[in-house]
Amino acid sequence: MTMVVVGLSSMEWLTMLSTQMLAVLKQKSHWKLIPSDDPGGGNDDEDGLMRKNDDGGGPKEIYPWWVERIFEKSFYNPVGVITIYGSMSAGMMHFLHLQREVLLKPFPLLGIVFDIARMVAYLGRIMALACEIYLCWDFFNFIVKRDERNKVRMII
Repeated sequence: MTMVVVGLSSMEWLTMLSTQMLAVLKQKSHWKLIPSDDPGGGNDDEDGLMRKNDDGGGPKEIYPWWVERIFEKSFYNPVGVITIYGSMSAGMMHFLHLQREVLLKPFPLLGIVFDIARMVAYLGRIMALACEIYLCWDFFNFIVKRDERNKVRMII
């Protein structure tokens, strides 16, 4: 159990570091405004750091559909709310589950409601973890691609 807590906490810190560093490297003010790198390439600017919309406007966010769904309207959507709820309450709900017999003794019928709330929290935490893994992987890919571009430029 301790490893899960340490692992999830470390993943959140690593995600925060990755998104903030990516914002600095791509010269953006906020990490949600950063497009992820297109594995096919072709939409990069001359440095390969950012893509533009087809109409020549600002940067175009290109995340997987499920990441975009979580971030949509700054988390003010059902998927975003479940993700934030799970991220913030899964640990507490698990702890309360361990104390279930004591807590639900006076109100045994609340057990069903409690179980639903706990399962939604677990689902949200899994969604948050998947998003965190994706954002860290995106940062890692950016660093690797940038390093490869710098090596090619040094050769030329």
